[in-house]
Amino acid sequence: MINAIDAKIYNPILNYKLDPGEMGVANPSTAMLSVEHVAGHETGNVGRAYAEAAANGGYVVYSAITLDMRKRGMFLAAVAGKTTVEIYYPKGKQKIKQENATSAVEKRLEQALSVLKGRLTSEKNEYIKEKIKRRISEIDNALTMVRNGKFMPYNIRNLVNIYA
Repeated sequence: MINAIDAKIYNPILNYKLDPGEMGVANPSTAMLSVEHVAGHETGNVGRAYAEAAANGGYVVYSAITLDMRKRGMFLAAVAGKTTVEIYYPKGKQKIKQENATSAVEKRLEQALSVLKGRLTSEKNEYIKEKIKRRISEIDNALTMVRNGKFMPYNIRNLVNIYA
């Protein structure tokens, strides 16, 4: 006679608690999926730190995620996580006004558009012309989103830095 396998013993459900004031939802997870669950939550914390740094005129200089691993059932499971982020504020922590940041990004996007349009008229290679047209389209879409207030400046910082 074959004994039934009890899934709760081999793949238990783990419950999590958030630190006081931490954003997120403390959903339970099985031991098998715990690493994905905890690492995803901690990655979200890093993303929020990057957004906060950009909004306050700072730069993230170091970030690390640490998982506390323990044996649960037949799996090595993540039972806790810790995010460490170091932010450098060159002019001290200050809240950048959204309008000023948006207008500065809008200006840089317009400059990038004019540079790319100039390159497009002088370019002979069809392959490179197509690449430039795609870039112009990307920047044009980003510019439209900034003007409509649907795009935060720190989300398109890389786009502006590449082309401006």
